Amino acid sequence: MRSLVCLLAPLLLLGCSTLPRHYVDRAALEEIEKVAVLPFQNLTDDPIAGEVTTRIFHAELIRSGLFAVEELGNIEDFMFQQRIRRRAELDRMHLLLLRRRLGTEAVIMGTVSRFEYVGEVPRVALAVRMVTTEEGRIVWKARIERDGEDYLLVLNLGRIRSLQRLCRAVARELIRTMRR
Repeated sequence: MRSLVCLLAPLLLLGCSTLPRHYVDRAALEEIEKVAVLPFQNLTDDPIAGEVTTRIFHAELIRSGLFAVEELGNIEDFMFQQRIRRRAELDRMHLLLLRRRLGTEAVIMGTVSRFEYVGEVPRVALAVRMVTTEEGRIVWKARIERDGEDYLLVLNLGRIRSLQRLCRAVARELIRTMRR
């Protein structure tokens, strides 16, 4: 019986998980050393969804060790000084200015389109992209929609029941698609 479980567990994991839809320019990504995470745009009814997902993505990106990551406070100060609204996209001039002031070679922008509980099951949907600060070229982008049931393995093991834990899992999945 134990050997049957050992054989079926990997198949269950493969069958239950799919990679987020993504695009990556690996050559360009390898040239990037420092990035900034801009506040994610919030398209949900939850007023804190953008802030929560931004902070979690920022923390998971730091934890990944893929890049040096600019502090969120410095990004917020830059946006305040330049009178850029939190929901606004940065134009080419602001991207170049951010590069000069903070030394960031790319920015990560995101949109939260789902951040809610359906019954007791959390659901999150994100679209994220990385753009170079020099040319404004997209070097990575990914979209993902997950709920807490997507991580269910066997007998309720792996099920995620909180939005914050689900956001961490989603951020890790997204970041894995940009591995060098």
